Formats: sequence, structure tokens, C-alpha cells
Amino acid sequence: MWTMMSAGVIYHSLFKVTPVALCRVCRLLLKYHRDYLPQLRTHHPQFYNECQNKISISSKYVQELINMLWTGQAMSRREDGVVLKQWSEESITNQLKCKVDLDTVMDLTHNTIFLPYFIRERENNGIDFLKQKKDFFIVIQYYLEDITNFIKYFSPVFQTP
Repeated sequence: MWTMMSAGVIYHSLFKVTPVALCRVCRLLLKYHRDYLPQLRTHHPQFYNECQNKISISSKYVQELINMLWTGQAMSRREDGVVLKQWSEESITNQLKCKVDLDTVMDLTHNTIFLPYFIRERENNGIDFLKQKKDFFIVIQYYLEDITNFIKYFSPVFQTP
């Protein structure tokens, strides 16, 4: 048996001061789904079948992270995931002091853990830099390759900027 990351570890990484934990989570989920599961299915099919529940949960983590970080559908597709489906939009908005788009508040262009990288690039490249989502992706790709590799591998709507 193996130990799967808990929801607390995965979702807590989205709210850290720096994206280091999120990079690690993305790298581990990518390695697990891209490298480990195919080998497990091929070489140990019985064990693979016994682990379907864990595989399903891990796939839900992946889908929810993609919805949060890339597709901008965090709340509208919250039933795809694990944590957000437990919250209603009303319960979240009642806690907020300002109006936000709950679908995109955690994506690459709005998530505050990426802010230092965006500020640095804007200072280096001018105020007109970072006007489109692809510009934000390029910055993240340069500094935080594990996150972009995760998005490239798992996002069905990913198009290379």
C-alpha cells in the first residue's frame, strides 16, 4: 500500500505565502498519474484494481486543482472535486468583505501566491506585460515549472501560449 496525500496538504498549498508547497503537490500528483499508475496497472493489475478508491480521489484532486488554477471554473464545476463541493457560494460570499468571482479567484491570474513573480516581470518588462492569461502562464512556466507541467498534462483545454 502507499499513502496518498490528504486533502489538507493539497488544498492548504493553495493558500501558502509562497507557491513552493503547491509546486511539490503538482509534481507528486503528476508523477503519480503519469508514471506510477500506468506501471501499477501493467505490472500489478490486481493491486491496481484494489486501489480504485484512492485513484478516484486522486483524480478528483487533480480535476479540482485544474478547475482552480487554469480553467477558471472552481465553483461552477465544484462537484468534480473534493473540497469545494462541500461549500455553497452563499456560505463563501457571506464570509467575504468584497465581491469576487469565485470561479477565477484562485486561478493563475488572480492567485496571490504568484504575485511576487508577476510584479517582478512587470517591473522588468513594463506595464503592458501580463495583459493576457498566456503571459501569466509564461511567467509561471519560467519560475514554477512543476505547476505548468501539471497544467499541460492534465488540462483538457490547455493550449500552449
